[in-house]
Amino acid sequence: MLPLNRRITLALLGLSAAARATAADVYGSPATAQTTALGGISLGSSGPTDALADNPALLCSIGAPYLEITGMGIVAAGQFHNATPYAGTLQSDAGLSGSAAFGMQIPDTRLSFGVGVFPVSTLSDRWKYQDPPGTAGASYGIQSSKSAFIAVQPTFGLGFAVSKRLSAGAAFGVVDNFNALEAPYIFQTNPTLAGLKTLLDLHTSGIGYNGTFGVTALPMRRLQIGLAYKTRTSVHTTGTATGNAYAQFAALSLPYASDFRYKAAVDNVFPQTALVSLAWQPKRQLRLFLQSDWLNWHAAFVQLPVYLTDGNNALLNTLVHSTSLDDAVPLRWRNQWITRAGFEIPLGESFSLEGAYAHGNSPVPASTLTPLTAAIMTDTLSSGICYAKNRYRVQLAYQANLPQTADVGNSALLAGEYNNTRTSVWLQTVALTTGMRF
Repeated sequence: MLPLNRRITLALLGLSAAARATAADVYGSPATAQTTALGGISLGSSGPTDALADNPALLCSIGAPYLEITGMGIVAAGQFHNATPYAGTLQSDAGLSGSAAFGMQIPDTRLSFGVGVFPVSTLSDRWKYQDPPGTAGASYGIQSSKSAFIAVQPTFGLGFAVSKRLSAGAAFGVVDNFNALEAPYIFQTNPTLAGLKTLLDLHTSGIGYNGTFGVTALPMRRLQIGLAYKTRTSVHTTGTATGNAYAQFAALSLPYASDFRYKAAVDNVFPQTALVSLAWQPKRQLRLFLQSDWLNWHAAFVQLPVYLTDGNNALLNTLVHSTSLDDAVPLRWRNQWITRAGFEIPLGESFSLEGAYAHGNSPVPASTLTPLTAAIMTDTLSSGICYAKNRYRVQLAYQANLPQTADVGNSALLAGEYNNTRTSVWLQTVALTTGMRF
């Protein structure tokens, strides 16, 4: 039987896999209702989940033992237009995600600790569209194509109160990564198969590691500053790849069995990130927040290497002169900057209201954009209401990633199938966090 921590991680992984996340926060999306309401700003959080996810120095603000659990519901919609008359659609069934964490100050010390698990990437899409003719006119007709790039992170962190005005923290995370691709796949870099297309069903998983480091400071009584940095994460995932190349074989007049099976490996890199955040309280009834995030996609999503071994298809083995073949999907993502601004207003003794706006450039260049990598959203509006009394805290938040459209002229992907295409997407999220002090 799997260890308990592994079963919990896989359970959250399964929930997150249903989510449709094509928002600005492809990596490091809000982990609780509080950061959802504040547009991803972590400095306003009072719980261990956001401290572990974004800035472990915030663990020093928890004090008494605190447990919080979050659930999120996510729904998306979109359209895709290519050279065929069939308008593709993003299947908009709702998805679920969740997180949980516990934190406390260690008695009679300046140390605080936290432990939790939360999703760090829920990029998962299922599109239905007509496969356009490719090399030699090969087409697989109307397909329900799916891609998933899911990562859940169990994390342990420590915070140290250097003084009443300065705190520092560090966290160690284990990234459990799952990848899936069920779609027509065009070989891109393999010298023999480049430009040819097959139906592919690929599933891989693996584990990587990262570290997060942060500080918070109170240079003035009403001003708080936070700085945080997260290392890049490399994950080598393994699994299987099966498929059928019947349409491509038929277009090339190759009368061979077209189904195949391989052992598969995919190398993923999650970017290093950095953020700086400010919280200012100009008056007792108002708190303002500002945060800027940097994500180093340019050094992480350059390409997606795929390694296939132990192939069982005689024709493919003959064509590549091996039972193994390698390929790489060009990504060429750009670095991303996200700017967030939010507010918090008390409503009486127990309630408070939050709201925020966030804007970030899309990291996906038009040259490699497909519906399955449509992380193109740039603008987000969010709001939330919090009830806190005695030992209990409940927060409800809503976030809308405003509709965004991207056009592709000449695609850098082979076979020309994504030339002159248009992709439109939007996303909505509802989050509920409950917390209790002991």
